Amino acid sequence: MGDVDVAPYRDTDIEMRFEELEVTPELLLQGLTLWDTPLKLDPAGRLTDHIRDLLELDWSAWPTTIGVSQISISTQPNPLAIVGQPPEITWARVSIFGFGWKPGSPVITKWNNAFGFPDNGEGANSIKLQTPTPDSGGRFAFQTIHRGVPRAAKDWYWEANAQLVIVARQGTPGSADYLQAYQRYIPPHVLWQWVPYGPPTSASP
Repeated sequence: MGDVDVAPYRDTDIEMRFEELEVTPELLLQGLTLWDTPLKLDPAGRLTDHIRDLLELDWSAWPTTIGVSQISISTQPNPLAIVGQPPEITWARVSIFGFGWKPGSPVITKWNNAFGFPDNGEGANSIKLQTPTPDSGGRFAFQTIHRGVPRAAKDWYWEANAQLVIVARQGTPGSADYLQAYQRYIPPHVLWQWVPYGPPTSASP
């Protein structure tokens, strides 16, 4: 598709923060398969011996991976009733994890296809997130919380190539130790609040 034309948002329209997230076997096993068989804990919630052996492998044995394990959306009343703004504010809490990264070396993470958001260090239409340092097993996790920016229904883009992408990279591009991974098709509700009318004037009073 062609370039997406979206008016830039103001800094006051945007609110984002981060929280720590513990790296647990349950988090890492979400969506993982071995020869098309899902990897799961036993019925009592314990690690089986073969899963424990897998999790103890060296970081380089794992494919370099960045992923979203959970998205939750909550709402709160908009404190001021303003024409052109919805009566509620939405918040998205997103759990992000990575594995297969070199331990001790920072990993830069970002959203791509974040159309309209100002450059905060990763270029236009991108949002720089945290820069976690993988543990000794090459793993990391964190949560990002976004306040939804209202977007009128007519301005939403549903094409596959316009959906959010979570991207991570480590090292210097072109070097032997450069690593990169991404996950496509993240739901747009992470950043935007669907509004049936519009365009709204602002996401904040």
